[in-house]
Amino acid sequence: MDANALARLYFPDIGKKNLDYIHRYPNSQEITIEYALLEVYSILSKCYNAKILSASDIKLVLTELIRDCVSKKILLLDSKPYIVLRKAKRLLFLHATNPGMTFNSADALYLAACIDFASTVNNPDKLYFVTSDRPLYNAAKTYSQFKTFHFWTCNLGNSYVNEFIPVKLYKEIPEKVRMCKDGEKIVIRPASVKKNYDPSTKAHCPICEIGICPTTYSIAL
Repeated sequence: MDANALARLYFPDIGKKNLDYIHRYPNSQEITIEYALLEVYSILSKCYNAKILSASDIKLVLTELIRDCVSKKILLLDSKPYIVLRKAKRLLFLHATNPGMTFNSADALYLAACIDFASTVNNPDKLYFVTSDRPLYNAAKTYSQFKTFHFWTCNLGNSYVNEFIPVKLYKEIPEKVRMCKDGEKIVIRPASVKKNYDPSTKAHCPICEIGICPTTYSIAL
């Protein structure tokens, strides 16, 4: 898993239900690279500055994270080989040069580690690469050595929606009614379309927030 997934194991956010399910699944083993810890600190700093997490929240997150690393619940792989052996560099050139892709150096490190680790696994059907980074997710899906999972995946609270990746924190702008000076009502409709909407089932989340997330989706491990 990348740092986005690793950090969300320890505080509420979109997709936390999926990560908790993976974390608590019998005999599961979360694996990432050492570099992810540095990225987690950056994520926590941003959450603190945005007043999403308090100083005490961050202290608790770090305590639990260190505990899981020490107990090997979180397995940390050495990042250095993927840099020295240029595996990450090759992946960076391969995916970052695709039009519209914002695949970066950190993405290349995570993907290189997963590809390398997959070669040591007897049952690759049980190996999932977990992220919420869209360019990294799209790049990882091109490899058959493991399965790729976007941890925001939900069903919009409708069991008939198989898998849906929402636009996180998106809020639809409601219609507004304004009165003209002559008393005539004017309805102002927003230009944006419904982004968190499944047209086949009409399942719809006008606001994507963890506190009101209706998803009942469960990843099939």
